[in-house]
Amino acid sequence: MNLPGEPRIKGYADLAALFRRQILDGEIPAGRRLPAEPDLMAEFGLARETVRRAMRMLRTEGLAEHVPGWGTVVREPRHVEDVILETGAKVTARP
Repeated sequence: MNLPGEPRIKGYADLAALFRRQILDGEIPAGRRLPAEPDLMAEFGLARETVRRAMRMLRTEGLAEHVPGWGTVVREPRHVEDVILETGAKVTARP
């Protein structure tokens, strides 16, 4: 089901964009489980693989993670810090 005022969800990129916006705007807080695949398939009339690709996209972007036995969950926002380096400097970082 597409909500009034929301763009029509036609594919995985549209579904990922909808959740991305809701996550970044704080409408879906960290720790909240996203709807299950069958629910999203029924609500938006999408194929299972389309829903899976959207969830994979959110996980790749670091916005969500898969918790076995629980589903896809919104992650805590990551702390991002810009570092300015001098020419020739090396940096090692860990996620």
